[in-house]
Amino acid sequence: MKSEHLHPLSIVIFIGRVIKQLYIVLGLLLWDVIAKNHVNPWIYLGIVLLIIGWGIVRYICFTFAFDENGLTINSGLFIRRHDHIPFSRIQTTQHKQWFFLQPFGIESLLIQTAGHEDKKSQTELPAVSIKISNLIDQLYQNKEKTDSDLPIANQSDQANQIPDNYATSTQDLSKYALTSFTIFPVLGALMTLYSQLDQFLPKRFLKPFETILNHLRLNDWLIVVTGLLLLGAVSSYLLILQRYYHFVLIKKNNKLTTVRGLFQRQTLGSSLKKLQAVIIEQNILRQWFHLATIKAVVASEAGSKDHDDDNFIITPVISAKDVPNHLHHFFNWIPASFPELDHLPKVCDWYFVRNAVCLSLIPVALSIYFWHQWGSVSLLLLPISISLGIYKGRNTALALLSDNQSLLLQSGYCWTKKTTILQRKNIQSLVCRQTIWMTGRHLTHLCVNVRQGDGNQEVQIRYLSDAKALAVYHWYLQKPDSKNQ
Repeated sequence: MKSEHLHPLSIVIFIGRVIKQLYIVLGLLLWDVIAKNHVNPWIYLGIVLLIIGWGIVRYICFTFAFDENGLTINSGLFIRRHDHIPFSRIQTTQHKQWFFLQPFGIESLLIQTAGHEDKKSQTELPAVSIKISNLIDQLYQNKEKTDSDLPIANQSDQANQIPDNYATSTQDLSKYALTSFTIFPVLGALMTLYSQLDQFLPKRFLKPFETILNHLRLNDWLIVVTGLLLLGAVSSYLLILQRYYHFVLIKKNNKLTTVRGLFQRQTLGSSLKKLQAVIIEQNILRQWFHLATIKAVVASEAGSKDHDDDNFIITPVISAKDVPNHLHHFFNWIPASFPELDHLPKVCDWYFVRNAVCLSLIPVALSIYFWHQWGSVSLLLLPISISLGIYKGRNTALALLSDNQSLLLQSGYCWTKKTTILQRKNIQSLVCRQTIWMTGRHLTHLCVNVRQGDGNQEVQIRYLSDAKALAVYHWYLQKPDSKNQ
């Protein structure tokens, strides 16, 4: 294998990463310039040259090589690091291309492996030609076919398989964005930014602004708050729209691939056999509008880099009634219709309500103790906790699917319904937990664990009857049918 360098434009990426690593130091220097009006050009010229030089050094020291068996990456100046990644260990591959890199035919290739430490499970080629990244991806797929248990004839059929596509329309994405709770973190980010302004801007810039705020009347404050809410809503809408712009789901050769993004086009692919579970999520707004989001649990950090969560989003928004058929089309082990779910008795709602109220009593008591009358506002947490408890109890359910090899678990949290569908062979462990107080009531907590990223995801069905929990436990202990493996 002959080692080669990244594209020269990767120097810009390395310089950007150096700046990102030194943002605190650079921020303090910028504050010194603004506050003291003192600029020593030689110091700042030296810092700029140091950043550029370090970016160039990282480019020179970074090389890679690959053949039909794996990929090798060499990096580091004082401590040389050589990472060899066999294609058989790759879980997912992710292609990212910013709009300004499109004319040059360059993209970033992120490879997720089956490692157990975050830094060792993620490998990136920051800037390579699309031709090279596609070649590496193709070698990985060829290795998948070679190592599979399928007969050679079936492998040949798969190579000629026509891809199944599903595209999300702009209208559906608009519904998804409008029913998102992303507005709250956006507002939180705006408030955090405002609270930190005094650390970066001198008082002479902030004082006029503070004077205006101190003289606002109630009507003016209502206008300001309304404006902030609108700003947060518009920002949230545009953020989601550009993130999932022209979303396409593709299934070909037992591989699932998603393509999305406006400013940064992202392609994320994973073998179907490496998907651990499928998740259907609906917050309370999307339940009212009969919409759902479909994700997949993957044994890699496929989603975390996109700030979605640790899961692989395979369909951002779809009509709830179309979910079973949609899943059956892309996952043949999921039936085209779901069985009737086995819900908890309504009396169990009391347990969830009790737990939620007990947790909320702690901040309520502290607020009243320290702020007295103003702290009594925290009593609003009690009805909120009651509604959360009722919601969780009403949305807790489970069912065995028709193939007797898959399990459907449904739970509720923070006014969001989460349905997890998983095959028995992908369950890492199944645990039944019971406190001494639950023994007399014949209740059990059922905990199902599947691998997620470099860790674990636990799906919990609380206050299940002993008989139902024992039935699921015995189902898990059954020997799987060879034809389903």
